[in-house]
Amino acid sequence: MVTKDDVIDSAFRKIVNRFKIENLKKEQRGILDCLLNGRDCMAILLTDFGKSLPYQMLPSVKREITVGQELDLCKVLICSPLVGLMEDQVSKLKNIEGLTAEYKACQPVE
Repeated sequence: MVTKDDVIDSAFRKIVNRFKIENLKKEQRGILDCLLNGRDCMAILLTDFGKSLPYQMLPSVKREITVGQELDLCKVLICSPLVGLMEDQVSKLKNIEGLTAEYKACQPVE
């Protein structure tokens, strides 16, 4: 019998491949598990650890585990003060099947 955990693990493997990474770090998987279960999550991790990745993967994983079911649109908003980081992440996300990504750089308030 296929369990919910089996379905989620299968979805993770498929989406990890789509993102062209070998695997999620334990902390990234923990963030994604919290998001999938509708729990609040605060992750304080080192710079360049990959904190945005679980949020970027969320829509794809949710779509994968709800195949054949009605799915609410899943949108993720990531705020960053670094324009270069936003440009880089959006550029990479636009190359992943099934995702759309945009960024908006705001002008500083004077």
